[in-house]
Amino acid sequence: MDPSNRFVHFAILGIRPEWRLLGADEKKVDAEAFDREFSAAKKVSAHCYTLVGTEPDADLMLWLTADSLEDCQEFMARLMNAGLGRYLHVVHSLISVTDSSEYVKSHSPQSQSLGSDVRSKYLIVYPFTKTTDWYLLGQEERGEMMREHARIGGQFKSVRQILGYSFGFDDQEFVVAYETDSIKDYKDLVRSLRGIRVRKYTAKETPVFTGVYRSVSEALGMLV
Repeated sequence: MDPSNRFVHFAILGIRPEWRLLGADEKKVDAEAFDREFSAAKKVSAHCYTLVGTEPDADLMLWLTADSLEDCQEFMARLMNAGLGRYLHVVHSLISVTDSSEYVKSHSPQSQSLGSDVRSKYLIVYPFTKTTDWYLLGQEERGEMMREHARIGGQFKSVRQILGYSFGFDDQEFVVAYETDSIKDYKDLVRSLRGIRVRKYTAKETPVFTGVYRSVSEALGMLV
């Protein structure tokens, strides 16, 4: 799969309280219907992460990639009309498109893991917006700071990045996501980036969602 020019949608979903009041048999039927629809995805690559007990009002995070926004939307419409999906509501949504970087000429598997078939245990996702002052700097100055950022990030081999661009069609400018099997390594990476020059041009980088990668059946089992 070519990781460039792909729509990326992170859907943060919460389960309505009515679900908890259903009988065990009805929950089982609804969970199976949701799982079937999720597994039947054709035009969309879909992965599931749990947020149960770690995020207020949110229980699942779905990571979708597709050739078009319509494909993502149509998949979500089918999913939220299938069994358990009727009890889910969108708590937060982040959409973006992958594109070539103006600072990095070629992406390594670490710097852009969208094309990988291997998923890590944890996924950390957040919206990101730079200050106006950043865009008023010259290309050479911005490039120098971003190369410093890339050099530090490259030292943490256990952390992989997904970067999407949202200029003009969502609230943020970028959607940043990191995959890792070690939360500690990711924490150390973020801490190392706090003191570099480009940091002062960050306008917003919240909310942050940290999900645990699970199969749909495992994730739904945590909701019963």
